[in-house]
Amino acid sequence: YAEALTLYRQSLALEATLNDSQIWRFLLGLASTEATLDRRSDALRHFSAALEHIEKLRSELTDESNRRSFFVTTLSAYDDYIVYLLELNRRFPGKSYDRKALQILERKQARALLEEIGKSSARRFANVPPEVTAQETQLTDALDSVDRNLTNARSAQNLDATAISDIEKAQSDLRMRQESLQSTIKANYPAYYTLQHPQPITLDDLQHNTLRADEALLSYDAHDDYTTLFVVTRDKFVTLSLPSTVVLGKAVDQVRSHIDVMLNILHNQGDVSAWATRDLPGYAADSHALYRQLIPSSLVPIIAHKS
Repeated sequence: YAEALTLYRQSLALEATLNDSQIWRFLLGLASTEATLDRRSDALRHFSAALEHIEKLRSELTDESNRRSFFVTTLSAYDDYIVYLLELNRRFPGKSYDRKALQILERKQARALLEEIGKSSARRFANVPPEVTAQETQLTDALDSVDRNLTNARSAQNLDATAISDIEKAQSDLRMRQESLQSTIKANYPAYYTLQHPQPITLDDLQHNTLRADEALLSYDAHDDYTTLFVVTRDKFVTLSLPSTVVLGKAVDQVRSHIDVMLNILHNQGDVSAWATRDLPGYAADSHALYRQLIPSSLVPIIAHKS
C-alpha cells in the first residue's frame, strides 16, 4: 500500500501536466489506499477532492448527453465515499460521519434529476430578456463545436501542436465569456440562475426549513451487502441497517410477479375478478412483507409524532 501511495501521487502529477480528465480516478485510488491504511484525514480530503473534480469536469461538458453519461460512469466515486463514511460512523459514533454520508448520498441522487428539472423549468422562465437566453444558447453551441474540434485535433494521427493550442485558447476564451454571462445572470436574474444551477438540499435545511413537525424523510442507500436507511425528522437524525439489495430484490420481484400477472390479464382482456379472488391475498401478503423490510418496526418510535 505504501508503494501504491507513491504511484498514485506520481500519476496525479503526470496527469496534471497532460490532460486532467482522469485526475478524479487517481484521487479516488489515493483515498481508497489511505482508507485501507487508516489515514482518515488524508482519505477524507482526497475523497472530497475526487468528487469536486468530477463535478468540475461535468460542469464543463456542454453537451447534455455527455454530461449524463459522464455522471453515470462516476457514480462509483460517490458510493465509495459513502461506504467509507458509514464505516467511520460505525467505528467512531457521534463524529457526524453519518451526516456527511447523507450529504454525499443526496448530492449523488439529486444532481442529475435537479439539473434536468432546473433546465426544463428555466426554458419556460419568464422575465428574462430574450437576448440573454439567446447569448446563452450561442455560447453553449460554440463551446460544443470547439470541444468537438479539440477532441478531433487531439486524436488526429498527425498531431498539430499549433492548431491544438489555438483551439484550447478559443475554448478558454469561450468559457471565460460563459462564466461572465453566468455571473451577470446570477446578479440580475437570481431566480432564473437558481433554476439553472439547483443544489441538493442539506440536512440543516431539511430540519429547520423544510420538514414539518409531523413529517419524516427516509433516504435509502442500497448496496449488495447491506442497505442503510437515513431517517430525518425536525429533531432527529438516525441511520438504520436494512437487508441487502439481494434480499430486498427478491421481495421486490415477488411483488412484481403479481403485478405482471395482472397486467397480462388486462392486456388479454381476461377475467380480472377471478384473478383478484385468487391472487389478491398473496399480493397483499408479499407487499406487506416488503413494506416491513423497508419500514422496519424500529422506525416507528423514531418518526412517531408527538402533538
